[in-house]
Amino acid sequence: MLPLRFRALLLLASWVFLSQLSCRGDSETNLETVRGDSDSLSYAQADRLTGFAVQLAAFNDFENARRFAQKIEASGLPAYVQPATDSTTLGRYRVRVGPYSSREEAQAAVERSKELGYADSYLVPERMRHDGTLSEDQSDQPEPKRRKLTITGQSRAPQWSPTGREIAFYKEEDGTHGLYTVGTGGGFISKIVTGTDKRQVLPKFAWSPRGDRVAFVAQEMNASWEPVENLYVIRKNGSDLQLLFRQNAFSFRIENLKWSPDGRYVAFNANYGRPYPQADRIQRVLVVETRTDQTGSTNILDPSHLEKTNWLAGWSAPDRLLYLATVETSSLASRFEYELWQYDTKQRLRSLFLGGPVVGACRQVELVHRGTALVYTAFKPPAPEAVGLVALDLTSLNRFTLAQANPEEKLNERFWIIDRSNRIFFFLNDELHTTELGGRPVSLQVKLPERDVTFSPDGRRACFSENGLLFVSSLP
Repeated sequence: MLPLRFRALLLLASWVFLSQLSCRGDSETNLETVRGDSDSLSYAQADRLTGFAVQLAAFNDFENARRFAQKIEASGLPAYVQPATDSTTLGRYRVRVGPYSSREEAQAAVERSKELGYADSYLVPERMRHDGTLSEDQSDQPEPKRRKLTITGQSRAPQWSPTGREIAFYKEEDGTHGLYTVGTGGGFISKIVTGTDKRQVLPKFAWSPRGDRVAFVAQEMNASWEPVENLYVIRKNGSDLQLLFRQNAFSFRIENLKWSPDGRYVAFNANYGRPYPQADRIQRVLVVETRTDQTGSTNILDPSHLEKTNWLAGWSAPDRLLYLATVETSSLASRFEYELWQYDTKQRLRSLFLGGPVVGACRQVELVHRGTALVYTAFKPPAPEAVGLVALDLTSLNRFTLAQANPEEKLNERFWIIDRSNRIFFFLNDELHTTELGGRPVSLQVKLPERDVTFSPDGRRACFSENGLLFVSSLP
């Protein structure tokens, strides 16, 4: 007769063994359900989900999935990328064809997919709206993983560092305000610069290309006790504060700060009206050198056409700046059609880059792909809503519509460019989308605050302000 202690151990071992058998059986059953073919899809499921799609492939990398979907679209099938939240062998991003409202249409798409060489394609249920589009209530739609970066104060205007290691932002707390940095994983908050009784730091700033300095705008009183906006530069650790540009007379607003690729210059728009090219006819482009001469002064360059409306586009090279200027003079510029001009900071000369009009009424304007293309949000006056996101190839002069808004849709006029991958982020109907030059827009099925948001240099994470706090979220 075995002692009581050994009998208890024997019973425990038998229970663990039977549990493992049971779990293994459940795992195999789940795998067959996920990997099943069209026969495993019941009509009860289809009625509940109201639609069908064709599963072609799955990838762990979003870019691979997106490129594969574009390849399928080129063959005539309506492909899209569907994020997945489960941990099956299907991968994180599923490439599907559809959606279809009837089983017959979807089955025909299965046959067509097999004719194209995708023998493993099969039918899956898909939620749809009544108009035949994908429903926002997707069971596969992931909730982005969020991390809180700040816990006190009112934080906004985040900007990701070019190094990808930290985020600069504007914060107000307990009567103080200024610019700060925080690591992308949270932790200690470091001060860059705070306001004083004589200098109010504004939430308008830009990282240098190396991520070691920050150019920022501050409001101060001039000699006539009028509030003016001045431009400063400071190291991210709060040292070496330097005044770059001071206004002594009539005040304009400093907007759209852009560093040259070598960090020698900061260019900006001098706006006497609202910060849009079509909103006020007196707008200039100024360039300030970040190095001081022997007298301690900085060089200020003015490539603008004083008789026209000017709008900064960006730097195509360390010594070459591109900007828009209206074809007509300011007194006649009612249509706001633009030519593209180039300014050489070494020769201090401007020259016509592309005669106009090359760009119509627009809002935000940015250079992409090392200055070989121009991207802008287009609109049709007098309506204030943006109607499209357009790219102009500066070499071939081909124009591409990256995104277009129907009358019932809302396209945010702002967009964000990821230089490393040439990806472009924008909001359509309050939902985050991504595209690239010559590509098609893809919805990431993620909703973020459209105003205070910034993206990591690799385009895989977003930082945004919500209720005065900063968060970092991973993207599909």
